[in-house]
Amino acid sequence: MARFGVAAIGKAALPGGNSPAGEKLTHSGSVNIHACSDRYAFARAAQINALRRHPWEAFGRHHRRGGCGKGQGESFSFPDWREVAVQDKPGYRKIKSLPRGLRSGNIWHPRSTCDLRKESPVRRTILFMAFTCLISTALTTLAQVDTASVVGTIRDSSGAVLAGATVTATNVDTGVKTAVQSGPDGNYVITPLKIGNYSLSAEASGFRKEVRQSIVLNVQQSIRLDFNLQVGSVTETTSVIGEPPLLETEAAALGDVVAAQQVEELPLNGRRYTDLATLTAGVAKITEGPVNGAQTPTNGNAGGSFSVNGTRGDQNNFILDGIDNNSNDNGDVAIVSSVDAIAEFKVQTSNYSPEFGRSGGAVVNATTKSGTNKFHGSAWEFLRNEALDARGYFESPSDKKAPYKQNQFGGTLGGPIIKQKVFFFGDYEGTRINSAQTVFETVPSVAETTGDFSDLLGPKSGVDALGRPVYQGEIFNPATTRTVNGSTVRDGFGFDPTTGLAIPGQANIIPKQYLDSIALNYASLYPAPNVPGAQGNNYRVNAPGTHRVDQTDARVDENISSKIQLFQRFTLVQDHRFQAPPFRGPADGGNYNTGNRPLHNRGLALGYTHTVSPKLVNDLRYGFNRIYYISNSPTYGQHYPPAGFQVPGVPNDSSVNGLTRFAPNGYRGLGEPLFTPTTVISQSFQLNDTVSLVHGKHMIKVGPEIRWDQFNMQQIAQPRGNLSFSGQFTAVDPGNQMGSGNSIADMLLGLPVSAKISTVTFFHNRQHTYGAFVEDSYKVLPNLTLDLGLRYDYATAVYDAKHRQSNFDYTKGIIVPAGTPGYPKNLATTDKYDFAPRIGLSYRPFQSRPMVIRAGYGRFFTFQEIRTGDPLQLAYNLPFFFEPTFQSDGLTPSQVTLATGFPALGPSQAPFAGVTSQDWNPHTAVYDEWNLNIEYQLPGQIVISPAYVGTKGTHLQVLMDRNQIPIASPTFDQSRRPYPQYGPFTSISNRGNSTYHAIQLKAEKRTSHGLYFLSAFTYSKAINDQPEICCNAPWPQDSYNLQAEKGLADFDNRERWVTSVDYELPVGRGKPFLNQGGALGKILGGWHIGGIVTFRSGFPFSPAMGYDPTNTGSQGLLRTDQIGSGHLAHASPNLWFNIGDFPVPACYCFGNAHKNVLEGPGEKSADVSARKFFNLSEQVRLEFRAEFFNAFNHAVFSQPDNYITDGPGAAGVITGTVIPQRQIQFALKLQF
Repeated sequence: MARFGVAAIGKAALPGGNSPAGEKLTHSGSVNIHACSDRYAFARAAQINALRRHPWEAFGRHHRRGGCGKGQGESFSFPDWREVAVQDKPGYRKIKSLPRGLRSGNIWHPRSTCDLRKESPVRRTILFMAFTCLISTALTTLAQVDTASVVGTIRDSSGAVLAGATVTATNVDTGVKTAVQSGPDGNYVITPLKIGNYSLSAEASGFRKEVRQSIVLNVQQSIRLDFNLQVGSVTETTSVIGEPPLLETEAAALGDVVAAQQVEELPLNGRRYTDLATLTAGVAKITEGPVNGAQTPTNGNAGGSFSVNGTRGDQNNFILDGIDNNSNDNGDVAIVSSVDAIAEFKVQTSNYSPEFGRSGGAVVNATTKSGTNKFHGSAWEFLRNEALDARGYFESPSDKKAPYKQNQFGGTLGGPIIKQKVFFFGDYEGTRINSAQTVFETVPSVAETTGDFSDLLGPKSGVDALGRPVYQGEIFNPATTRTVNGSTVRDGFGFDPTTGLAIPGQANIIPKQYLDSIALNYASLYPAPNVPGAQGNNYRVNAPGTHRVDQTDARVDENISSKIQLFQRFTLVQDHRFQAPPFRGPADGGNYNTGNRPLHNRGLALGYTHTVSPKLVNDLRYGFNRIYYISNSPTYGQHYPPAGFQVPGVPNDSSVNGLTRFAPNGYRGLGEPLFTPTTVISQSFQLNDTVSLVHGKHMIKVGPEIRWDQFNMQQIAQPRGNLSFSGQFTAVDPGNQMGSGNSIADMLLGLPVSAKISTVTFFHNRQHTYGAFVEDSYKVLPNLTLDLGLRYDYATAVYDAKHRQSNFDYTKGIIVPAGTPGYPKNLATTDKYDFAPRIGLSYRPFQSRPMVIRAGYGRFFTFQEIRTGDPLQLAYNLPFFFEPTFQSDGLTPSQVTLATGFPALGPSQAPFAGVTSQDWNPHTAVYDEWNLNIEYQLPGQIVISPAYVGTKGTHLQVLMDRNQIPIASPTFDQSRRPYPQYGPFTSISNRGNSTYHAIQLKAEKRTSHGLYFLSAFTYSKAINDQPEICCNAPWPQDSYNLQAEKGLADFDNRERWVTSVDYELPVGRGKPFLNQGGALGKILGGWHIGGIVTFRSGFPFSPAMGYDPTNTGSQGLLRTDQIGSGHLAHASPNLWFNIGDFPVPACYCFGNAHKNVLEGPGEKSADVSARKFFNLSEQVRLEFRAEFFNAFNHAVFSQPDNYITDGPGAAGVITGTVIPQRQIQFALKLQF
């Protein structure tokens, strides 16, 4: 008899009996549906009366490849039930006669009973997951994604176990009770329980009832609570108010819980709860937010990412209310709810349950607050402004601080709609920021914009091939270009062509007949210099910026009955940012982060929990997240430029209209920024359910997950054209300028050295992921728990919904558009073997000592790496996208000048187009992780925990340029590329590797006697052969030598120690000191001091070159040679490393320096808070708080300039900080 994939679970789960085939089942009550011959059969693992509530209807047909003939009956066999006759119905078979208990309703199943052994592995997998999803709505769930559980053993005073004792968990806030009975071995399990404050009671006939108070349950926590009942009357009660369990005795995962108290009380600059993930051992923040949070990823969430246990920063899994909360764009969190809306969150860093898939980093599992039987609420106002902030480290004391005003305000309200039945919770938070960025730019003088460069004329700088003098800043006429004795010579504007001497009144002035009218119009947009005496940075502006955020969460929880609970949560975020560019009006001159940047986020979570019996529960979750984001300049949406500003050949496209970008070297550019407008629409839909069974010593969980991801994006580098001007056309000789020439002069003559224009395209990425897992938490011994699990995921290749993408066939050397016969439909096959085992154990070696030993191993696949920006999209390929470049040598103009404009766009105009490719048969990136951990409880509610953690990454995605010239040479020759008809390649390949080893130490004190602290120290080493894939040239320096890229990871943080603390001062009424009433007691009492202290070593970096001496066309970071350690005895921001130890290679070759051989500045910082509570009444209190970010004003420096070719005075010099100097924030918060 063939059996469906869950048959084994059914056997293990249910009471046994004999099957008609004579097979002895271990438990009775399983249901076997026999098909003809060896066709498939279904084995159900549930109490059959669940089917009365959820009739099993047809779940669709699949293609018939043979099967039972019509009329061939099938039978159901149930112990103690009569046989069921089957009657044919077109397309289906109807069970006409039902077993007892199922006589109401019809049961349908597909008529076609095809042999699953004939199906493909993918089809079998999808059928398995679909079937598991279906039956999970009728079976049990031990879903603990955002809930908790309590386990324990009931004994009498002699130590003998008590069977049949009733254990009741009562939620103190809502009054909801959950009761179970202990089994024959005295064990009980209560699950799932919503997080919160509980009391637990145990009672049995002939024994006193025992009640445990103040039991706090956290996210995904399983605590042990044993009872020893004393002989007596059940009406007698023993009440115990003691310390709640601190040790995690029933699970092997590593991580920390950050409760609502810490989320709300610890100082957070920006009030982003996910920043507290960095309090956990093994977590290293790898992107620090700049001053005033100016950096904004495309999901609108400033703050940066973090690496966990050696995994990449985009490999974390954010969950909110049991639903995926990840941005498809950059791997960051999609929706950041207010810290006052978060009940708590848990950061799991290693060996977590197989119910979590998606990636191999941390799981940041948050849950929002729910209403209770009493009305509770709060209102707050947080204030920051520049008057309270310290001046930046590199700012002059005489510089005026840039204006900055920040207000964050909001409130929460929660309570009962119907007591003990329906509860609501809602929150609103608004953010208003008004700021200005002081910007210095270089602009031409008013005279220069009209062609008069006489003010630039300087002393003699050399002689040309005719022996004529050449002057600094001299402007030459490219129309007079000629060659003399092998050298280029030109005549200067307003200079005697014979002697080279200046003609009075004419020197360095371009006659009007040479000036291009379009260029003159553009040049007139420049503002006049306003910094007297300055040559460079002669224009200063305080560019205003505003930031307005309105966000809200609304949640309703409903207890329909003691067995059915529902919840729904909706989140709305409206985020509008504006940062003015340096220039007003159409001149713009901004960058990607200037202009209007609206962001609209939506999130929905629905939960359904059905308690069939104390051991049988069903928990179903559905969720949806949507991100809509635009980044554009202030003039976006204008009509096509007027005639005087139209560059010929630039299409009139209303979606990208604006001024063509003019980029004169050494000056601020004009026109619209590159990569704008960027439009992102990211959507994720998720459905998950978990089937599980509590039976004896086993807690078995199995469940499916379905996720649909959509990522639509328009981001074009230069849709309006980009013209670069170098000054070579107005120099005496492009190859030997001798200080002559000027890029503004080149612009006024209409002669760009480079011209680019991009076609407009919009990609529509799609990916579907189907997952399923099984896990058995097996209580081998009273003090030993073994967790065994397996997860399987099937993720489709990322494809474009409109099939507008291409891949590259390296065998034939051709571009292959989607849909080409003979190639995979989605241009890549899918890895069908992503099985991820998990194993963990938790062992309590001593009955009398509070100690737990935990160990585990797990495999984790990641499916979310092809997501960021335009370098990684197969849509950016011919024939759907091309970006022709028209290059000049500074002697002869290219095909594009301002007079001629761009030619008609077509693939023929891009003879050396770049190519993006991916492996045709990619292997899913995988992390293998293992750990050993000891946890010991000390007096005073303190837990210490040393751990060893290891991670091995394999098949990680890397970027290569498979069209790089293989061998270095003195000159660049396009014909030496493997595919000379194309330019550089972005080749996405799963060839990356990484390793991580760490010793992690943690000490935590739960709040008691007014003190809480969590201190985590990590000593680690992270090695990889590829940085994170994003937009910072992550190619290797030599794509033919990946081994040379092995070195310290960019996010390697060798030592990191983070401590968070909150302490209520023992002063005032009811305290040990100054215990007195009156005004003095009220003033001195109620103060809390807290904060976060961070010490860390620096991140590694590589000395590099700003050009390619190999002439191979390498796109990577080109490292120098190394002849010394590079270390300085007294490193400082003025010179961080010895640049003389890193010379440029003397040969035309790659440097011999290894990757990341130097270490940048570390961090010593402290964020401190002082809080004071005023009790206005018994139910109302007012909190005043003052927060000091970087309280001791330590400068935390950024990495130094690592480009040796920048020369002395620049190379090795630090010019910025990664966190601001001291900032102060005041707040008032009313709580009731």
